[in-house]
Amino acid sequence: MRLGVMGVVPPYHSPWQLVEEIGMLDHLTGGRLEIGTSAGIPQEMAHVGLGVDEARARYDEAVEIMDKALLQPVISHHGTFWNFDDLRLTPRPLQQPAPPRWATVVSTSSARKAARRGARICTGFHPQSKVLEIFDAYRDECVALGRTASPDDFCIRRQVSIVEDDSLHGEMVAQRARIARDRLRADPRVDLPDRPAVLDTPTAHAFSIGDEEFIVGTPASVAEQIIHQCDEVGAGHFAALFDRSTPPDRLKTWYTCFGETTIPLLHAAAN
Repeated sequence: MRLGVMGVVPPYHSPWQLVEEIGMLDHLTGGRLEIGTSAGIPQEMAHVGLGVDEARARYDEAVEIMDKALLQPVISHHGTFWNFDDLRLTPRPLQQPAPPRWATVVSTSSARKAARRGARICTGFHPQSKVLEIFDAYRDECVALGRTASPDDFCIRRQVSIVEDDSLHGEMVAQRARIARDRLRADPRVDLPDRPAVLDTPTAHAFSIGDEEFIVGTPASVAEQIIHQCDEVGAGHFAALFDRSTPPDRLKTWYTCFGETTIPLLHAAAN
């Protein structure tokens, strides 16, 4: 049983510090740690004075250092942002050769890059047809590398809402979609009905928000929808995102229902 994923945005950190924190957390969790990385989002990058292209370049170089350091106790590196020789990083991860790595992606090119790193991928927002395209690009790249991708290499991240009556599905999906699109309006990568994505940098990847992004229903219905989406694209993992704007008491009820009913149904389907 996995404890969970350590999610980090490497462009905002020193890569060697992340490697040492990963090693420590892997020991503290008894070898149950998984690592998730993301390049960040434009609004976040602007707050720390990074442009999209620089953030992406920092991300690529940082994960190169991290990947190397997780496999070797002493490394040297000479790049655009970091330069050092014979750097020894401790403690070493408990899992050997390294904890599983995940990358969040919204494009086929990023999926192929993750496959070359040997990292698993997670995606969301997109309609199922685009998710399948991204996962197929990863699978194709794995074949070119001489290995076969499995469902364990893929995760779908979706927004989940629990309701008492499935008849509320359509109304709730429309409401959640409207809120999500308004919330993401500041992100220039998002394709919206009234505003196409702004792709003004070489590394920009547009993404759309499909209705499949919003999983709404009773706990049992939610399980059915998750199973259907995962089966449709060949994903072995699912990440549930619950809306933080939901009142705390209601959110607590959602967590309880998801844990007591939805998760056991997902486990049963997996077996």
